[in-house]
Amino acid sequence: MLSILAGHRLYKALPACVGTLVMVLAASGCDKVPLLAPTGTTITLGTSNTIVQANGTAQVTATMLESSGTPVQNGTTVTFSTNLGRIAPQDARTVNGVATAQFQATGSSGVAEIRAASGGAKPADTANPTLKITVGAAAAGRISVSATPNTVPLTGGTSTISATVTDTAGSALRDLAVTFTTTAGTLTTAVATTDASGIATTTLTTNREATVTASAGAGATAGTNTGTVVVKVNTVGTVAVTATPSPGVVGLPTSISVTLTASATGSPFQRTVIDFGDGVSRTEGGTSTTVPHTYTRAGTYVIRATAFDQLGDSTSSTVSLIVASAPRPTVSISATGNPTAGQVTTFNVNVTAAAGGAAIEDVSVNFGDGSPVVGLGASTGNQQVPHTYQTAGEYRATVDAKDVNGATGSASTLITVQAFTVALAYTKNIPTFTATFTATVNPPGTSISTYFWDFGDGSTQPTFNNSVSHTYPSVPATYTVIVTATTPNGRTASATTTVTFP
Repeated sequence: MLSILAGHRLYKALPACVGTLVMVLAASGCDKVPLLAPTGTTITLGTSNTIVQANGTAQVTATMLESSGTPVQNGTTVTFSTNLGRIAPQDARTVNGVATAQFQATGSSGVAEIRAASGGAKPADTANPTLKITVGAAAAGRISVSATPNTVPLTGGTSTISATVTDTAGSALRDLAVTFTTTAGTLTTAVATTDASGIATTTLTTNREATVTASAGAGATAGTNTGTVVVKVNTVGTVAVTATPSPGVVGLPTSISVTLTASATGSPFQRTVIDFGDGVSRTEGGTSTTVPHTYTRAGTYVIRATAFDQLGDSTSSTVSLIVASAPRPTVSISATGNPTAGQVTTFNVNVTAAAGGAAIEDVSVNFGDGSPVVGLGASTGNQQVPHTYQTAGEYRATVDAKDVNGATGSASTLITVQAFTVALAYTKNIPTFTATFTATVNPPGTSISTYFWDFGDGSTQPTFNNSVSHTYPSVPATYTVIVTATTPNGRTASATTTVTFP
């Protein structure tokens, strides 16, 4: 009977029982005694992850091979233990020679040393009998620290400090305490916890250059892995401004040149505001530039250029410019007749060079209705310029003249363009069933090429005159009469009336 029991490896459990073999077989308590590995068995520990977060997990396996190289019997109990965190189950049973448990980190950082034991089993690697899993801060392989922005304004400011913690494999470590210190200024928090991306942040407020250091972990592990970043205080570059020609001339462009020299250690320039001293200013980019400006009155002007860098710090420079008066061309414009939509309106344009001034270089007319500007070249004196407005309304027609020195003259006129309409009236002779129709065009004097009459009884008649007579059938009825007036350029206007006989 002993050999049978040995064949089933139950002998491994016998040392734990008290009494004879018969008592072992008879006692129900022996059913619960664990099945342990025989002497000569080797244990090889393995894990799914040798590095875990401070609250992470890892699967742990113990592979059990007998001296013959075959797996131990299924159900062999393996007891796991760890010096850090916890492992569950502590007692696991083998399947095909492998027992599996779960390691759970509990917030503390360090190196967890995991052991496995079963009966007479020994570690396969006696020089390294434990499985080591690095936990939390102990796993930190690198801390990189950055500041946004890297430079604060002259008067001081804030910068967001970010510390990114990764393990030796480059993976982010979350839920890890990071300690921040600074050589100047203040921090909103001295200890921050990394997020899912392995980043912990704090905010620095300073008006002096500061070196911020981030250390992984807290307590005993603090300082084992550190990184630093320097936050600087801004230094502003310089700006210079010049004006040419000097003195300037009223009506002629003056070139304002702004030269920016950025600080090698400061923030780049972002924009420049140029105040021309006459109530006008303009904003340019953050590089040296030259812009034109035309003064409309004589006088002395202080031109100021103020350059702002990306942190809002600024520097400025000024230059004084005398602006003298300059003679201007004399111009005028007027419209003839009664401007009518669809009809040609003639403008009288007169341009005269200023006494003692330069020759006229360019003359242009803008009719104010969105149509293309008409250029008259270097013409002077009186010219007639035709234009047709398509829609009734008020329009301001403008003429601009410029001489070869750039002096300009301008004039404008406001005109009212009337709509082209026609009205229809009649007289009738009842005994003869005859009606005389008269069409009146507005505005008066509008040129009409033809009148087309529809008498409402099926008959029509074109005429060149605005009046016509028509005899209707001697049957009492009401007729609708339509007249259409057409201008030489094809525009039309219509009017309608009714006439009743008798």
